[in-house]
Amino acid sequence: SCFSTATTNMRALRVDNVPSSIPSLPVARLVGHEGPIQAVCFTSNGKYCLTAGHDRTVRLWNPARMDPAYPQQEQQKQQAGQDIPIKSLPRALPIHSYADGHSHPVSAIAVDESSTTLISASDKTLVWTDVVAQSVQRRFHGHSGRINAVKISKNCEVCNR
Repeated sequence: SCFSTATTNMRALRVDNVPSSIPSLPVARLVGHEGPIQAVCFTSNGKYCLTAGHDRTVRLWNPARMDPAYPQQEQQKQQAGQDIPIKSLPRALPIHSYADGHSHPVSAIAVDESSTTLISASDKTLVWTDVVAQSVQRRFHGHSGRINAVKISKNCEVCNR
């Protein structure tokens, strides 16, 4: 449901075992990163999407609302297996760009169940961000290599310390 800026066509795939709140077919383009998107995640309710970019930012989107700055073209109904030109999809509404905290491309992101805590990774650093306050709460350093994946536990133990 989210695409890299380098892609011109996307084949719509039917995704199994995904909560019904998360789109299984492309609904919008996420335009705004300066370079490729490295990671994508949806909030637990499926209403918002977060992307991590090679441009050292994490961006929050509402893929169900279209950006009013760009007129919407009439869309054809998409079906699994159909080629979909990226340019034919409307632009999603950008909500916020979290640009503080990373000095390298952001490689992984996770958001807690309440959608208030964001953990992002770049190179050897994790950044804990308060989504609502839009501020970095803490940086975790010390990994000996690149961090490729992050996950937040249900009780968010690290975030509560």
